Amino acid sequence: MSQTRVLEAMPSVDLNMPVISIRTLREQVAVQFGQQRLIARLTSFFGVLSLILASIGLYGVTAYNVGLRVGEIGVRMALGADRRRIVTMVVRGASTLIVLGLGIGFPLTFAVGKFLGSQLAQSDSDHCSATSAQYLTRALPVPLTAATAHKSTVSGSSADDGAAQK
Repeated sequence: MSQTRVLEAMPSVDLNMPVISIRTLREQVAVQFGQQRLIARLTSFFGVLSLILASIGLYGVTAYNVGLRVGEIGVRMALGADRRRIVTMVVRGASTLIVLGLGIGFPLTFAVGKFLGSQLAQSDSDHCSATSAQYLTRALPVPLTAATAHKSTVSGSSADDGAAQK
């Protein structure tokens, strides 16, 4: 129904009822839940930002640990260890950190989620986004660790080549 037809029909319902504004249900819901949507988007943004920062931190810690072990990696490669074993060694060390972090983080996440879930309204899309965030959290450290491990073997082999040329 158009606004003019509603304005024409209102006097037949009640002459004393003033009509201030006419909005559709969709517009009314959008106005009422605008702040909640903003808070949800900001929370999602900061969640993604924290995931990126945690991944950068994991990469930094792994690169630092590999940097401390350059001598050991060089000796292992000089004694005949292939790149696969070196990468496995680095990935195993980083995987220990990842598993420890996930072992502490996921129970805390579910505990806090249950606590906050009782206070907040949730929809199916919230559950879907939470599930995707969990899978992303599990999958993201793997390529970062592999990149660090690959970088350590490449830089280790170039150092061995330089030493062999002298």
